[in-house]
Amino acid sequence: MRPFPLVRALVVALLLGFVLQVASAQSQSTSSPPPIRDAQAIATVQSAIGALGGTQNIAAIQDSTIQGTQQDTTNPQVAPLTFTWQQSGAEFRDFIQATDHTHIEVSGHGYPAQQLSGQWVPVAYHVARANLPFELPALVLYRELTIATYTLQYIGVTTIEGISAVHLHTSDDTDQVGTLVTSQEWYFDPNSFIPIRVEYRVPYPRNAYQWTLLSVDYKNYQTQNGVAIPFELDINPSFGVVIATVNSVTFNSGLSASLFDPPGGAQ
Repeated sequence: MRPFPLVRALVVALLLGFVLQVASAQSQSTSSPPPIRDAQAIATVQSAIGALGGTQNIAAIQDSTIQGTQQDTTNPQVAPLTFTWQQSGAEFRDFIQATDHTHIEVSGHGYPAQQLSGQWVPVAYHVARANLPFELPALVLYRELTIATYTLQYIGVTTIEGISAVHLHTSDDTDQVGTLVTSQEWYFDPNSFIPIRVEYRVPYPRNAYQWTLLSVDYKNYQTQNGVAIPFELDINPSFGVVIATVNSVTFNSGLSASLFDPPGGAQ
């Protein structure tokens, strides 16, 4: 999944109601305090990476294609959407098919765009920056461990719906906007260290200081190419629960760079 909230499917649904504008892109670079990388948080992420398949298997993921269906449980009469989430490095492509429309969002190699009513329009860069591949928690955590600008902060032991969980905070503290839009709260099983929930922000297109908070509960882990992947993602926006069910996962198919461009190179 790329920055668009995740799992991307959900993210897409939230953004459909907005008229997205191009942000001053990479322009906002106000300095931030140095990242916090405490030993207990690093050890927790390392344990999670081990539980999810290990460094070697996770680092081998060069690209991914995940397909499935998404159902809004508050509107069960509405037919499920089908989705295809694709990523390669920092690039992403989210494809959502409903009965009456198609929605596509791409990273555009730094010039993100989305299809609205059949037309391609720019997406604010800070919104795309927040769209990480949360459908692959192993990959997100591995990247955050290896990128020195990411804060990894141990918060403590808490409970998630009555279940004990280890809580960590992460964020990309390269700059102030990064700290705002990539702020994440991770919750792990205290015994296995498998991620059970992530909470993250979907920033508003016109203002990185405003956002919608999403939480994703990871369920039904299955192993693909040695990596544990949640085949059910319960996405809990403020308006209800959306369940994304993964049907297939493909790694390292050699996705073309042009896949992440809008038609005609719209920017």
